[in-house]
Amino acid sequence: RGEVGRISGITYGLDLAGSSIGALMASAFLIPIVGIFQTCFLVALINITVLIALKFANVNPIRS
Repeated sequence: RGEVGRISGITYGLDLAGSSIGALMASAFLIPIVGIFQTCFLVALINITVLIALKFANVNPIRS
């Protein structure tokens, strides 16, 4: 149980860090340079790519 909590905490922390960096990059650089529509399209493309990668990944970090 302790290992699951540690992994969950690290994952959550990395998620928060990535969200903060992504929001900063989008608001400070992407939107002023390429516009809102292109930024939204780029974010959607990145999310779809990650979804496909996770779908085909054969990883099980928590084994019973």
